[in-house]
Amino acid sequence: MDFQIASEFSMAGLDGIKAYELNGHAYVSKSQLCLATRNSDNTQPLNKWLDGKPFASGTKGSQGFPQGFDGELLEAFVPAGKGVVRAQLMSPLVGYQWFLHEMKNRSVAIRERATELVIKVGAVGFDTMVKEACGVGYAPAESMSEWIKLQPTHEKAAPINAVKQKLLDIGYIDRTKRMGEMINDLFYNRLPAEVFNEVQRVKQEFRHKHNSWCGPSHFQVLTKDAQNALNTIAAAALVLLDTDNYRGITEIVQKLDKIQPRHRKSFVPFVDPNQMNLSY
Repeated sequence: MDFQIASEFSMAGLDGIKAYELNGHAYVSKSQLCLATRNSDNTQPLNKWLDGKPFASGTKGSQGFPQGFDGELLEAFVPAGKGVVRAQLMSPLVGYQWFLHEMKNRSVAIRERATELVIKVGAVGFDTMVKEACGVGYAPAESMSEWIKLQPTHEKAAPINAVKQKLLDIGYIDRTKRMGEMINDLFYNRLPAEVFNEVQRVKQEFRHKHNSWCGPSHFQVLTKDAQNALNTIAAAALVLLDTDNYRGITEIVQKLDKIQPRHRKSFVPFVDPNQMNLSY
C-alpha cells in the first residue's frame, strides 16, 4: 500500500508536537501526543482509549466525542531527520480530548503535563493552532449564520448541565442569580459579544412571537459547532471541578480564560493571563 508524505510544521510553545498537512487537512501525530503527556511514544494507552471511547450519540454528558469529531486515524509518511518515517495522524480536536482524558490520570506527572497542554492550547485553540500552522483555512465564525440557528431546537445542554450538577453537589443553589452568573462566566460569556447579543435577540423574538416566557435556552439557539466548542469547555470545567484542592469558582473561571477567553464578565473579574497562578 502506498502512503503519502505529509508536510510538517512547528507550533510555537508546543515543543515536541508538530502540525502535519495532507490533502488540505491538518493533523497531529498520535505518538507525539503520547510523548507529550506520558513522556513515552508508546501509543498503546491512546489506542485503548480510542477503542473504548463512544461517540456522542450513545453517551451522556461529556463522556463521548462531540458529534462531528473525526476519530479515525490516517497513516502517512512524515519527515524525520534526512528521511521519512511512517506515522499515524489524527484530528487535533480528538487530540485535545486525549489531553482532557490524561488530566484525570492516576499519575501526578501525567496529570501535570496534560494540564499544562490544556492551559497552553485550549479547546478551540489547539485546532486553530494546528490548522494555522499548516496554512489550512480556518475561521470559527465568518458569519453570524455559523453561530446562530435559523430555528431554535430542543436539545439538552448535557455537558453544561453536568457542570451545573457538579456545582450543586459542591453546595451552590439552583435557580438563583449566582448560579446564572456562574454559568455565564463559565460558558456563554466566552461567546463573541455580537454573538451573545444575537442569542439574546433571538430568544426575545421567540418569546414575543409565541407570547410565552418559556423560550429556548442560550444553548438551543447556537449551531452544532458552537455547541461543541462549549461542550469541550464543559469537559475541561468538569476536570477542574473534580480536583481535590478546589478553592472556589473564581479560580476555575480564570483558568478557563487561558483555554477560551471571555468577552464579557459577570462577577469574576478579568485578569492578566500572564500573571495568573496556574499551579494545581
